[in-house]
Amino acid sequence: MTTITCIEDLRVLARKRVPRMFYDYADSGSWTESTYRANESDFQKILLRQRVAVNMENRSTRTTMIGQDAAMPVAIAPTGMTGMQHADGEILAVHRRDDADAQIDCAASDLAVNPSPVHRAARSGDPVLFADAESLPAATAKALRRYADVPVYVLGPSSAISSDVFREIAKIDGKVKRVSGESPVENAIAFARYSAADFGWNINDPGHGFVLARAESPLDAAAAAALSASGTWGPLLLTDSAASLPAELRSYFLDVKPGYTTNPTRAFYNHVWVIGDQEAIDMNQQAEVNGLAELAKIESGEP
Repeated sequence: MTTITCIEDLRVLARKRVPRMFYDYADSGSWTESTYRANESDFQKILLRQRVAVNMENRSTRTTMIGQDAAMPVAIAPTGMTGMQHADGEILAVHRRDDADAQIDCAASDLAVNPSPVHRAARSGDPVLFADAESLPAATAKALRRYADVPVYVLGPSSAISSDVFREIAKIDGKVKRVSGESPVENAIAFARYSAADFGWNINDPGHGFVLARAESPLDAAAAAALSASGTWGPLLLTDSAASLPAELRSYFLDVKPGYTTNPTRAFYNHVWVIGDQEAIDMNQQAEVNGLAELAKIESGEP
């Protein structure tokens, strides 16, 4: 097949070229696959009207998507395991994203160090490139050179992405900045608080959603990335114990704890998704989280 005219052509080509387990991963849905079938059915109802002999002068594909300027109304949706379908799949996706207003996240290649960028990418669509602790992979460097004018954010402490690697990135892109904390718990909080222009969560007040996972279970955290892109979306936070919250995380939850003075129906609420079973985060810690997320009356202090 030399000419691709529709999605079905791509499906047929993939079935021929891609190993069965990888094809089934991409061309399937969860549980009963009802949403998968509904999506296909809904798109079949959309018809395009052909128009000919129309003046195309001064036409532009520029528009806005979720409040952001875009060169054309096309976005790369969060897609797990892209490299499973094509070598360097994530990097190739970056090459196709020509929006000059985008940001690039550069994260540690070891997901256990910092799974937070996966959740940010699920929300923003910004590409994530990976670096080793002591070296910058050639493919990542190539992608950064291609988009040398795009802001780059290194996500993680120097123990995850060393100062030498940071300087190497800075030689390619002088706009690079680091967002980090010393431990996985502190690193996730730093990323949740961070804000610079259009980048970062900037979660420093109540009224948000949070995803809480064990630092020792990065794949659980990655699997829950979709929660950061839906509902009262919010950042990934990490705990390093099954029994109790780390002091740093407890302090952060207290900073953003929702409250009211007279009318609780006018207040902002926090929501927390706890990821994992009781061996990962037990009932005691869940109760502690619930108390910190619960709406509280704020006393005025007047006599």
